[in-house]
Amino acid sequence: MRGILFSIVCCVTMVTTGMGLADGIVPFEPIRVFNALRASYGERIEDMGWEEGELYFMVRGSRIYYLRGRMLSEEHKADYHLYDPILYRYPIGYMQALPEKVPHPTNRSTDFLNALVGDTEREVVLYSGWVNFLKHRVFVHDLCKEPLRRVESRIAEASIESPEVRHYVDGISIIFSMDRRKVDGSDALSYHAYGLALDIVPRTYGGKQVYWRWSSVWKNGWDRISLAGRWQPPQAVVDAFEGEGFVWGGKWYHFDTIHFEYRPEIILLSRQQK
Repeated sequence: MRGILFSIVCCVTMVTTGMGLADGIVPFEPIRVFNALRASYGERIEDMGWEEGELYFMVRGSRIYYLRGRMLSEEHKADYHLYDPILYRYPIGYMQALPEKVPHPTNRSTDFLNALVGDTEREVVLYSGWVNFLKHRVFVHDLCKEPLRRVESRIAEASIESPEVRHYVDGISIIFSMDRRKVDGSDALSYHAYGLALDIVPRTYGGKQVYWRWSSVWKNGWDRISLAGRWQPPQAVVDAFEGEGFVWGGKWYHFDTIHFEYRPEIILLSRQQK
């Protein structure tokens, strides 16, 4: 039955481009989205279906509708146009140019995350725990524990021949992980609230820019700050995270260069579009 559903919906569902909020959309087969989600989150993604012209994914017993890059519950699907897309094309590898301009998220739905991880702090914490990472302790969801261990292994291997990577690791001041907080400028919970994001804070930024909101306070053209003027981890560190399913906030138009979040489906979909 699933094969029939796939053939029906392949021509009608879209996924957004850009850093989550671009205006343009490109055709993207739903089966690829489903396979990316299933490869990323295993049996938490149970099935996909089609009902009355609408595609949905079954996520831990909850029906999540996939509408033009949005992942929405039954309650919110009728007003899908009010929500920002959560699927986007991410530029993997070396960053050669400033990102294209996109709006700042104003109404990001957490329906998918609530279904995938849990809609209460108690449930999220129940399936989370402490992990040693880069000489620090971080509290993260079980979903990204093993990926983080592999990231650390990649970084350790890179540090053997790279003084820059060793200096980066030695220069980490603190790592923020789980925190029940909202995305700045939004009412939606951040990936930190689900234990799926890290802010790796160095002892110094060397006079460079790290976060778009801080930069926007003193500079009208904050988005034109050159790549050289933005603080960033060594490329080998970014590569290590991307290789294990994390996106780096330094590649967003609204840049946050200390931020990494676990979005393996974004990495998989973006690799397929290369």
